[in-house]
Amino acid sequence: ENIAALIYLNKTGVYNVSAGFGTAVRDVLTGYVGTENVDFRGQDLPLRDQFILDNSKLTNVTGCQITSNHISQYLELCRSQMLSQ
Repeated sequence: ENIAALIYLNKTGVYNVSAGFGTAVRDVLTGYVGTENVDFRGQDLPLRDQFILDNSKLTNVTGCQITSNHISQYLELCRSQMLSQ
């Protein structure tokens, strides 16, 4: 959605395409491959220790805000496409 908006608005430049907030690796992996396919041993890194890109430039230009729901929907789409192959 953000990339499409940049193209539609004919914008150029360097943009951080990111959520702009921390997401646990466990959540990303289980969302992508399913809980039944991941065996976690150990603890997640605290969100404060993760690398988070500032996407305010992207959000200001496109008006599109990425939410945790967007990420979940995208991971579900990826998973369903992977399973259908």
